[in-house]
Amino acid sequence: MKSQIVTSSAKWRIVRIGDWPSIYEGAAQANFSRRSAGEATAKLRRKAKLCSNWNLRDDIGLRVGGVVLPDKKLSFYNRLRRLRPLVRGSDRLAEALVQKTLHLLAVKRFPLLARRLGYQHRQFNNSKDVEQLAEWLRPMDVLHLAFWLSSLYANLLSKKRRKRHALFFTPPELSTRVIANLRDAGADFSTARFIDPGCGGAAFLAPLAGVVRDALRHKGATPKRTLRHLETHLTGWDIDPLLCKLCKAFVWMVMYEEIKATQFVPQLQVKRGDALTISRRNKSRFDVVVCNPPYRKVPTKELANLSHQNRAICSGQPNLYAIFMAVVVRLTKQGGRIALITPTSFLSGPSFTPLRKRLTADTQVCQVDLVEKRQGVFVSVEQETAVTTLQKIARNAKKTNEKRRETSVFAIGSEQPSELVGTTSVPHDGSAWVLPRAQGDVPLLAVLRARKHTLASYGYETRTGLFVPHRDKRRTRKERRGQARAFPLIWCTDIGQDGRFEFDVAEHTKHFVVMAKKDDGVVLRKPSVALQRTTAKDDSRRLVAAPISGNVLKKYGGYVGENHVVFLLQTERAVCDVNLLAKILRSKTVDRLFRCISGSVSVSSSELAELSLPDPQIVHAALARGESIESAINEGYGLKRKGSVKAPAKGIVVREEAVA
Repeated sequence: MKSQIVTSSAKWRIVRIGDWPSIYEGAAQANFSRRSAGEATAKLRRKAKLCSNWNLRDDIGLRVGGVVLPDKKLSFYNRLRRLRPLVRGSDRLAEALVQKTLHLLAVKRFPLLARRLGYQHRQFNNSKDVEQLAEWLRPMDVLHLAFWLSSLYANLLSKKRRKRHALFFTPPELSTRVIANLRDAGADFSTARFIDPGCGGAAFLAPLAGVVRDALRHKGATPKRTLRHLETHLTGWDIDPLLCKLCKAFVWMVMYEEIKATQFVPQLQVKRGDALTISRRNKSRFDVVVCNPPYRKVPTKELANLSHQNRAICSGQPNLYAIFMAVVVRLTKQGGRIALITPTSFLSGPSFTPLRKRLTADTQVCQVDLVEKRQGVFVSVEQETAVTTLQKIARNAKKTNEKRRETSVFAIGSEQPSELVGTTSVPHDGSAWVLPRAQGDVPLLAVLRARKHTLASYGYETRTGLFVPHRDKRRTRKERRGQARAFPLIWCTDIGQDGRFEFDVAEHTKHFVVMAKKDDGVVLRKPSVALQRTTAKDDSRRLVAAPISGNVLKKYGGYVGENHVVFLLQTERAVCDVNLLAKILRSKTVDRLFRCISGSVSVSSSELAELSLPDPQIVHAALARGESIESAINEGYGLKRKGSVKAPAKGIVVREEAVA
């Protein structure tokens, strides 16, 4: 498919937040003295042992664009540590504690809501920790208050319930971004009917209420009319009854001035229910759908309870958020807007192929924002995140091959709060969405789409390690001791960041595994390149690779892989040895290429198979002339070298001048 990339120059820095509140603006305006910054750093380091799920650099907030999660995370974890003993692992007590806190907030700050948010239990009536929690929350703006109280509730619940309901809430800085994107996509906040089918925490409904109020006020609507409007134009569903109560409360708090002026509390359409079933009765009903769907794998026993339409989205190991994304599209009217906060795995994962087909058949993909930082987005979880804005179209109204608008790609959390990376066309056949993560990636996209050389043409085949430590019953041992059937067990820790394979260095005792003759098919008996199967987006390298040469085979006769290692096995058709292939995979250019096609922290065999590699003959020739490996790889891709005046690759348009 022909694709055109339009990118900005280095001076083009667009902040799409507009007039919406943003923590980036606060970070940009902050003027920390060297002494105060040092004192803050020292204080944070002293308290680092109290909580294991926060990132020091992010919490200090000294770097513009480095903070997505609100800056009170350390204080939150300290309070959570004190409150956990009060609930003693009981979900009922966790609910009571949150309701008591909500009641205290209403009494002290929103007295007209105190009766509706009454507390009927005896627990925590004299708890100083709960009173201090309410005092900590009371001066916050409503959006941050809602985020922290909802997150507290989720973290006080049992792990089983939290995992089952996938309770992770959207920080205000990200939900504000979503609403700004909807505004840019043309949503009319004064007339549209909104829904959040997973509204727990009111991350979207609360700020939407404020935006709708402002839009109606601009048109001269009275406070009473505005509240009545919200009763019919704002809808939310959630399976947790307490979260539904919290959602209503937070919307009322946003609208408190109107409630106080009219003495009228709107009856909001927020109800308990499962969006996967309720949606069947609400197809094509809403103008705007916003959602941060739950993320978790769907067990096989749950698949049988899904509707035929929802099962059609499932492939391989399905994730619940993919089903929610399809449901969201069905809820939206033709021409309506959709905004989703999801993991990035749907962009390229093979199990998401049916979803990508459905999205491109039913919607125009207007914009994708890629949040660069895995940490500092959600409380107690690291997640690579995408903010996707869509517009529903009539599937059969136009020819499917008719040209659509290009998709804008933004990066959030880099040195700038929001940076336009470029625009591209996403494929309609369900294949991976190749998106640039930074402006420097734009020239690489033509290389990815050309794909003249791959691992298959290089003469290599992929194999994932089959030894799962906590399930495999085979005997392991620290030393071989003459046991002919004991083979080296290759762990991801044996693959060095520097590209060296260092077997038998780790301190664990499972260096060898004893294999029966019937399991010979598991033993690898070819040279290979071993890669760490799971890496972090923030690591300097995404592809951590090391060669396993023939010397290992001569010494041990074969080897076995642990489940977190991917092996690229050399075949008789190989055009280069494992040492050169490992160097190619470890290069900066190939690493950036892989990041453009990978939407997950896992390095999967399918994504490696899709990876475009440089022309091996050109690489060999360049290395023979004494060129560096990076230079040889760029030459093998046909990319322009530093200082050259070679024109951009075909299909790419680059702006040379800054845009005001």
